[in-house]
Amino acid sequence: MPAEREELLKDRVVLVAGTLYTLDRHWTPLSLRSRDQAFGVYLHAQMAAELIDGDRSYEELGPIATNILLFALALLGVALGLRFQERRYDFLDWRVVSLGVIAADLLAFRHFHLVVPFTLCAAAWVAAVTTGTHLRRAYSWGRYRRRRKASDKVSDPPGLTP
Repeated sequence: MPAEREELLKDRVVLVAGTLYTLDRHWTPLSLRSRDQAFGVYLHAQMAAELIDGDRSYEELGPIATNILLFALALLGVALGLRFQERRYDFLDWRVVSLGVIAADLLAFRHFHLVVPFTLCAAAWVAAVTTGTHLRRAYSWGRYRRRRKASDKVSDPPGLTP
């Protein structure tokens, strides 16, 4: 009988604990919403599985990588906004880009265990497309104002006009 038990436990991790309802209950980020606390042994089992498997954790994009992603997305948005100012085809719409960012987020999450900041990406896209769409008009308006100011300075003073 002891040899059979030894074979059952070979190459396994065994946690021995009690599930005491009043003493060993803990809040976790996932249990805050359901209001159901987890037993300590479950938390230890999860930590042991993480140490053994090594691929159960997920990371957020680092600050440098986030800035690079947002800058690239903003450049793309400005370039496409400048190119398609007339908006005959409204693929610059926030819904289309939202689906694209969600798809990229899902792929990064699934394959690289990485979380992409969706809200920052959406804000960068909206700001960039708006900037790109109105940049040429703003530049033309600024040139017009400068020329008008320059022509006002050269005009005749009041009272000397024929």
